[in-house]
Amino acid sequence: MKYILQIHTGSWHDAHDRPEDIIRKIRSISSKIPVGKVIIGWNTDASVYQKVGAFLREAGIRMFLWLPVFSEVSKIAETDEALDIFGNRILPPAAQEGEGFVFDCPSSRRNIRAVKDIYEKFFSGCGFDGVFLDRIRTQSFLADVSGVLSCGCGRCRKAFLEKGTDLDEIRNAYELKKDSFFDMAEYPPDGQFRLEDEAAQRFFEAKEGIIADAVTDLCRHFKGKGLTVGLDLFAPAVSRFVGQNYPMITKEADFIKPMLYRRTEAPAGIGYEYALFEKHAPGARGRWKLPPDEELLETQLEAAGHAACKTYPGIEVNYHAELVRTDPGYIRESLAAVRNHGFEGAVLCWNVMQAPDAHTEAAVQDPAALFAERSAEILGANLVGVYLHGSAAMGCYNPAKSDLDLIVVVEDTPDDACKRAFMDMTAEISARLPGRDTEHAGIEMSIVRRAACSPFVYPTPFELHFSAMHLEWYRRDPEDYIRKMKGTDKDLAAHFTVIRHRGRCLAGKPAEEVFGEVPAEDYLDSIYDDIRNAGEKIAGNPMYCTLNLARTLAYRTDGKILSKKEGGEWGLAHLPEKYSPLLRTALEDYENSGDVLYDLENAKEYAGYMLGRIKEDR
Repeated sequence: MKYILQIHTGSWHDAHDRPEDIIRKIRSISSKIPVGKVIIGWNTDASVYQKVGAFLREAGIRMFLWLPVFSEVSKIAETDEALDIFGNRILPPAAQEGEGFVFDCPSSRRNIRAVKDIYEKFFSGCGFDGVFLDRIRTQSFLADVSGVLSCGCGRCRKAFLEKGTDLDEIRNAYELKKDSFFDMAEYPPDGQFRLEDEAAQRFFEAKEGIIADAVTDLCRHFKGKGLTVGLDLFAPAVSRFVGQNYPMITKEADFIKPMLYRRTEAPAGIGYEYALFEKHAPGARGRWKLPPDEELLETQLEAAGHAACKTYPGIEVNYHAELVRTDPGYIRESLAAVRNHGFEGAVLCWNVMQAPDAHTEAAVQDPAALFAERSAEILGANLVGVYLHGSAAMGCYNPAKSDLDLIVVVEDTPDDACKRAFMDMTAEISARLPGRDTEHAGIEMSIVRRAACSPFVYPTPFELHFSAMHLEWYRRDPEDYIRKMKGTDKDLAAHFTVIRHRGRCLAGKPAEEVFGEVPAEDYLDSIYDDIRNAGEKIAGNPMYCTLNLARTLAYRTDGKILSKKEGGEWGLAHLPEKYSPLLRTALEDYENSGDVLYDLENAKEYAGYMLGRIKEDR
């Protein structure tokens, strides 16, 4: 999943951050997650964008100007202000972070021209790849009912009439019905409500058309200059109140960012905006009851997927004690839901410069999930499934010591080009893991054909294998590696057994549909093959051998399929007391990253004892 970073450089003449600090932040985030675009604006200091843009071009990241349309523009250009349908000015709420939220008329040609002129005057020479249009809406219930019942200036009266709506009729209907003007006949989660009052329904439909006409004009203008165009939209549940109809407004755009803000107590926050509707039209009947937090996100992701262009849901990552109380757990949960819905990416917003490091780091995808996602992209229809086994599946993964163990099942043998792409991806993700500098931590994976999984074939053939200890060979001669890294592996019997009993399917078909039963004698031969020389190897790798011997005996005596950690704990409960210090040392070594001291004489005696017990039971 690709990410877009959103950065507010300050209002027109009030800069927030130095370009050096912006570059440092982008570099930090992009070193951990894949960043494809940066939305940045709207301070008019061109030197900021020139410096940041030079860095972004070198990094292969596209730069988009964050450009407000129907709000903020009056601070830098002559504009025509929006009025409500009663002909009154719409009183703005208190300014927030330098933003007054005063809205301009969406039908005014002068207002549209002002946006185009601002780009030409201040930003056209900054090297932007595109524009990101914000405030492409009317005021909301933030300014009471008059905010929603706008714009009612002379230009908009004419525009409404052209769309079959007389604003005098709308005004009379509201004055007669008051809150009942907003009675809902239907209010689905996608926000495309249907009002009981026919005139009220026509008003909102016509307003959507007026907003869409203005956005279409701007999209065509900027695309005519070779720029890509993105749009900032309210969440579907509240978008119609401000004149944003997703299928209509997105026809000419290249991508949109639905603001799925569930923690924002400020304009555009879903709960915040909906509470304003309830506050200012308390007598309206048939309102949709906002579902609980996670369910709300699911409904909005589903609704946002109906746009006419690419969709990158916006998740707030910045923090403010009063306005946006986000936390890393919330961010991880939100981005996981975005991935599960199949979106190409997400926008980290509204300003990553105000996001704590822990919040942006929460966007770092679980490496196993990322591996599965990238596997599906590379292997396509040939992929049967990706399965997690080993310590990560059994709840005792230590990034500094443990491999990330994965099995990839395919229908047919991938060709060499596909294997090369797959190996590049695997090595890239493995290099990000904390234990990447050792031979004993990183990704360990095998690609196997489905035909070898059920009925089970032993020794099991594999099409490609990777572990950290082979990384140098692959880097030195990838063609040689791909040509030779194919054969059979007895360890796969143990891996398949763990997948069937305790593994996790990360992508594709459930394990029970793919993996046949592994005969007990094959599983035992597989795990015994791993420890048969433990007497010679234990001095060089005491932690691995000590715990592996314990879990092998646990299977022989009790039929238990255990992790190394669980094997050590089993050994403490079932083996002679004289080996308990060794087992405790091995467990401490496994669970922590500090140095420990082994009694190697005791370890050698332990290996002999355990091998004797295991052979006995064979």
